[in-house]
Amino acid sequence: MSQNASMECDYEQFGDTGYEDKVSVFQYTQKRQIGKTPRISRKLDSFAAKKLPYLLREKEISLGTTNKVFASEWLSDRQVVFGTKCNKLIVLDVYTGQQCRLPVIKSRTGRIFENGLYTQSLSFGGIHSIAINPSKTLLATGADNPDNVALYKLPSFDPVYLGENCHEDWIFSIAWLDDQYFVTGSRDSSIALWSINETQSPEDKPLSKNVYLSKGRFRGSSVRNYSDDEESWSSSPDRFESYHSGSEDSAYSSTEDVSSHTCLKELARKSCQDKDKVRALQVNEFKKDLAVLTSNGFIYTIDMESFDQKDVEHLTYCQENVCIALSRDNSLYAVGSQSHVTFLDPRTLKSIASICSKERGSGVRSVSFREEIVTIGTGKGTLRFFDIRNRRYLPDEARPKRECILQTGSGHLNRDDMYFQHFYGEQHENAAYTHCYDKSGTRLFVAGGPLPAGLSGNYAALWQ
Repeated sequence: MSQNASMECDYEQFGDTGYEDKVSVFQYTQKRQIGKTPRISRKLDSFAAKKLPYLLREKEISLGTTNKVFASEWLSDRQVVFGTKCNKLIVLDVYTGQQCRLPVIKSRTGRIFENGLYTQSLSFGGIHSIAINPSKTLLATGADNPDNVALYKLPSFDPVYLGENCHEDWIFSIAWLDDQYFVTGSRDSSIALWSINETQSPEDKPLSKNVYLSKGRFRGSSVRNYSDDEESWSSSPDRFESYHSGSEDSAYSSTEDVSSHTCLKELARKSCQDKDKVRALQVNEFKKDLAVLTSNGFIYTIDMESFDQKDVEHLTYCQENVCIALSRDNSLYAVGSQSHVTFLDPRTLKSIASICSKERGSGVRSVSFREEIVTIGTGKGTLRFFDIRNRRYLPDEARPKRECILQTGSGHLNRDDMYFQHFYGEQHENAAYTHCYDKSGTRLFVAGGPLPAGLSGNYAALWQ
């Protein structure tokens, strides 16, 4: 980013938080390995965040023929849970490599519409989001039907709740407001508020009145997006028609009895105008609001207590906005789109600055903050690191004029009929659909798979 005068943020607020414990990086990593993570100063945290990208080394993890990892979260110092396009929910032990596949909660119905008719989902959407509540007692994720939300008890992973009969398309994002309330965002252009105390009987029909989010002064704005899922920039979409219509993953089972699980019903539901697909949600505890990001570049804020809309803004870079993150001190949003990462002031939703993703053809697929370093995962399988304080990408240590870039490994590619008919001889890197740092900030789990929708495969690795 060149001399962008608009990026005049007070980054001195990244100073001390009052932690007095003084430990070296060596002492910290040694204690972390035996489960005794000391409290460290914010300055050391900041220093480590800048140095870590140069130290990370990739350890690939074999996932067999699993198809594309879309979401992941750390459960503990040694366990990561992730969800896939083929609807697998897997817990990985990063020390031993052992993987445990969890039962996906099956819905008692397909989709339900206002006329009372039930119909199965037209395509297999997979698990796009995983969210753990603040007390780490419940995990929310996608169900067997990608339109529904499933809740598991932690740490046992007993299936306890199923939220259904609300959304009419895949759930893309889930966010907990507190230990009781959570919100889902869907490809059907709606968000829904849920409570673990609001249950329904099997005979209950859909419920709440739909309310539309207002675009205010942006009314009438519309943006054409290239797709709804992971394949966003294909030059020839028609080449995938046979895959979508004929895949063995094109339907889900809805016959299993779910009477042992408690069924939830939503408390409220709001829809976006012009059918903007909800791609990502981000809770801001400081402002007590929820940021709602749509694929065509609208960002709304919702009051966490009343569930009323507060503000709306239309982003300059408005194609394929798929991810959002909030800085540790709640002072900055980072939004990833097809070509840029845009930084927003949470107080006004105004753009402070934007940086080119460097790989415009594949876009930004995942984004996160680690102190003043923003980690950016792209569709080309690279991880880049942007230094907010110095307003530049971290340079390569050996070649300072170049940037520090980590490249995902080869992963696994299923060489099926689709591959040989349409992709044979082509090179496709593994998109970094998801990445997450552990609590210490010294280990990074990265996962994904090939970007084209017609290709099946996976990638997962622990960078440490």
